[in-house]
Amino acid sequence: MFLREPAAVVSWACLVVVLVRLTYVTQPLRYDESGYLIVARQWDGDGPFLYGDYWVDRPPGLLLIFRVASLFDSDRAVRVLAIPFALMFVVAAARAAWILGGASSARLATWIAGALVATPATGADQANGELFAASLVMAAIALLIEACNRDTARARCGLATGAGVLGAAAPLVKQNFVEALVFAAVMLTVTWRSGRDQRPGTAQIAGAALLGAALPSVALLLWTYGSWFDLGMVAYDLVGFRADALGVILEFRSQATVSRGYVLIMLGIVSGIVPILVDMAGAGWRGRHSGSPAGWATAAIAALGVLGIAAGGSYWPHYLLQLAPATVLGTALMATGARRRTVQTMCVAAACSAMLASTGMAAFYLTSPPGTWPHRTGEWVKASSAPGDTAVVVYGAAAVQHSSGLDSPYPYLWSLPVRVLDPRLDRLEATLSGPDAPSWIVQARSFDAWELDEDGGLRATVEHSYRVVAKVCDKPVWLRRDLTRELAELPDC
Repeated sequence: MFLREPAAVVSWACLVVVLVRLTYVTQPLRYDESGYLIVARQWDGDGPFLYGDYWVDRPPGLLLIFRVASLFDSDRAVRVLAIPFALMFVVAAARAAWILGGASSARLATWIAGALVATPATGADQANGELFAASLVMAAIALLIEACNRDTARARCGLATGAGVLGAAAPLVKQNFVEALVFAAVMLTVTWRSGRDQRPGTAQIAGAALLGAALPSVALLLWTYGSWFDLGMVAYDLVGFRADALGVILEFRSQATVSRGYVLIMLGIVSGIVPILVDMAGAGWRGRHSGSPAGWATAAIAALGVLGIAAGGSYWPHYLLQLAPATVLGTALMATGARRRTVQTMCVAAACSAMLASTGMAAFYLTSPPGTWPHRTGEWVKASSAPGDTAVVVYGAAAVQHSSGLDSPYPYLWSLPVRVLDPRLDRLEATLSGPDAPSWIVQARSFDAWELDEDGGLRATVEHSYRVVAKVCDKPVWLRRDLTRELAELPDC
């Protein structure tokens, strides 16, 4: 019976989320996590790019989180830092659902929220920008709903200011997570139009939310002003690059990208996101779009999330977290009335799916040798290197670079920046043949991947100055011809 009390459900859900996420702490870091840690560790205000010597198209909020994680001895500290964000998502979801639909809504929304921030189906096993940003969005929406539920101007303004701060902070962690701002705009607009008696309170909330949203924006401007780069550079790196990247992805749409798109749809189904949002859309259509302000706002951010995922182009599992706030709110809105049984079934199925996926992933890493090929390859290079050595991974595999412990004279740690910013490989070839040529090259991909080296210039440059000294996990590792190193024993891959 105690699980019928929303507070008890929230407590148990949080406990389960913590236990599940603790199993992820010991697992190897993925490409993005590794790359962000590399960038964060050398972020000292110097260098030609926003964060120093390496280029990355992520906002300063995300790099700040990784900068904090880099202060700890363990690389897995960032996974630990992700736990309070996941708990914030669950608690905020429960509170928002309680206000919207009462105890029944709170119980169901809590379990679906816990599942979404714990299951590998949404990429939540990683400490990625989507997890951090989705938690900020959910907290901002909960504060806004709370503000609309308060009677005093002081309480409304305080909560709305907090909602504005968190809502504007989310896109400073992941650019396209503007859902909280859109939710506020739609909900307050519909509330304003619904009756004159609500307009004074709505105006207070809107003004306070705008004030709160201005604070992170001012912080970004001050950071830009205090650095050597200008707003144009910041705007391109954080926004303009994504448009160019989408054009490159669409121009060279590989079978792998299409396959990931199909997999993403399947993951959306098994995680419960697709069934819940489809059911919510159907319920809204049958109601002739006469929903509450929160209903209209939820529909708006659900549509925005779908567009954001489609525009991402690459269709990685963690893209689904952009739909997590809308899924939770949709659950809360439909958890009462005729749809209650259907929503209960979908939430139970999603929670069971999350537990199975989490258990399966934990079992895989417990029974398999530690590490994966990027980490084993990087560790082999580290064991074979000498002080002062550097390395370049073609065309970027940040987990290899991170595990090697070596600096890279080439600023692009991921393949997409190479394809967008150095498509003719001029900078890469100049780096490999110049005075700062790396000691090692790890050939993570074929030189002619994405048809980048059609003229064979990169291969010729590498073969002229480097020789293959080993194939680690089936990846050729090249050493500069003027160097000799005592090579470590090859790992089992």
